[in-house]
Amino acid sequence: MAVSEFQEASPLISRCTYQQSKISIVVLSKDYASSTWCLNELVTILERKKSSHSQHVVLPVFYDVDPGQVKNQTGSYAAAFARHEESFKSEMSMLQR
Repeated sequence: MAVSEFQEASPLISRCTYQQSKISIVVLSKDYASSTWCLNELVTILERKKSSHSQHVVLPVFYDVDPGQVKNQTGSYAAAFARHEESFKSEMSMLQR
């Protein structure tokens, strides 16, 4: 399945899969934060985890990126978030998610 096909199917996958899954494995790479789609999916996963009745487990896997860069939003993560901030200035609520 091509990425574009997966992105189009994402709302359906999100509704069905996220609600039934007990665990999510998030593979964080150096370019992960560059993708708005990936960040939106991460928000969905984390919102599921935060829900009051959820026992959902989220396991991060750091692939070719230092966990400190992700946590502190430095390196490629700082650059990606700066680009998102510029792109979504008119939609600040999107950035705060």
